Amino acid sequence: MASANLPSPLELARARNLASIASSCLDIILFDASFEDEMRHAHGQGRLVLLQNLDPSYNSDQVKAIIYEAFRITCKAKVVPRTAISSPHSGQAIVILKSREEAEMVIDKLEKGCLMLPRGRPLIASPGEPPSSPGKPSTFPGHLTMELKHHTNREEII
Repeated sequence: MASANLPSPLELARARNLASIASSCLDIILFDASFEDEMRHAHGQGRLVLLQNLDPSYNSDQVKAIIYEAFRITCKAKVVPRTAISSPHSGQAIVILKSREEAEMVIDKLEKGCLMLPRGRPLIASPGEPPSSPGKPSTFPGHLTMELKHHTNREEII
């Protein structure tokens, strides 16, 4: 069930091709400190969105182009780095929008409608969570933490 305001697959393919030309290499970007600070600030204002079910080969420019073509809004985007336990078939991206209203509109339209990406992938959006600060367990998708206990003698282990 497609929404009248969502672009056609042809428009999305055109946007993807334009983004590919603009950025010829994949950007496997680790979140730098300034972007993490910006994510935390955007999260506090309700402007952070997590996009899921992306083609894992997409880069940040392609994600920005999808958001622009689908909703006619500009954003900042970073592809979530893959981990050893990430699905090789599905990628994620963090998107920072200019206002809470834009973020709510993107999430709402994708929940009520269906934006199909190439290869039959429905785009999924949810409110984003920034990675936790050092020393705190992460709630960032794909990041797991373990608490290791050091034992001094054999009896403590048993």
